[in-house]
Amino acid sequence: HKRIEPLVMRLQYDSWPGYCLNIRYTGSEKEILASIKIVYEQVLSGFLLDYNSVKERYDNQYQNEKRAHTTLQACTWIIVLISCIGIFSMAVFMSLKRVKEFGIRKVLGATVHQIASLHINYFLRIVLLSNFIAIPIAYWLIKEWLNGFAYRAELNSFVFLLVFCFSFLLVIISAGSTAWKAGRMNPVDVIKME
Repeated sequence: HKRIEPLVMRLQYDSWPGYCLNIRYTGSEKEILASIKIVYEQVLSGFLLDYNSVKERYDNQYQNEKRAHTTLQACTWIIVLISCIGIFSMAVFMSLKRVKEFGIRKVLGATVHQIASLHINYFLRIVLLSNFIAIPIAYWLIKEWLNGFAYRAELNSFVFLLVFCFSFLLVIISAGSTAWKAGRMNPVDVIKME
């Protein structure tokens, strides 16, 4: 969150055992801590051993971001699931509403592919419009959030392109099944329903 300022560290030799001791190690943390405790008890048995890991202190600074990430990830998956269900439901509703039109088109020689693409194109236009509204807003919100950090990653436009393509893929999969069924129906059955 803040820029790193110049730092001076020193041991307080005048008031030994001092306030703190910095230890760098290689290997297993548990083994190193156990050996440090043994030596500490031999040298300074009357003093309390209290230690902190730099890694723990560093990780504790970002607890709010970790909670926000977990919450946003869960909400994102819930939104994607609700969107897929909504697109599928709307596609079923639209195919039932346009069943007579599809039957007439089929009698006049339309292929399954033409009817399915006619059905899917309606939803693709909605997704295109929603992406043109949502992606700039998302870019702005993420940029504002990242401005709160002194050191940050730059935004990559590839992520937004991936979201754009993923939304189109969701629509094609969700609406594609009903579009395929609408294109394969028998026009005689439509006439019998009327």
